[in-house]
Amino acid sequence: MFTTTYESPIGTLTLAADTKGLRHIVFPSGSRAFETPDEWETRPRAFVQVISQLTEYFAGTRQKFDVKLAPAGTDFQRSVWLALLSVGYAETCSYGQIAENIGKPKASRAVGA
Repeated sequence: MFTTTYESPIGTLTLAADTKGLRHIVFPSGSRAFETPDEWETRPRAFVQVISQLTEYFAGTRQKFDVKLAPAGTDFQRSVWLALLSVGYAETCSYGQIAENIGKPKASRAVGA
């Protein structure tokens, strides 16, 4: 796994990827802080495309991303993430709506987590 940090308008973000694609974008501090494992390699050049697209997004010039993603999670988490792809730019969707969309109407709290 390799990593870098990105100074975004919403704070410092830690980016992590492997040869399959981008795995994490997380805050390195705060209530859900993420600490990079020692065995992960710092490799800023691996994130040029990701950082470019994030910069464009925060500038308001990008509405869709085309970086290769490789999120790791449970079947439930992956179903939530897939449903989130249907939420358009500048649109909102409640946890309850996402829960309905994945066929688990009582799972809104789990969706939010």
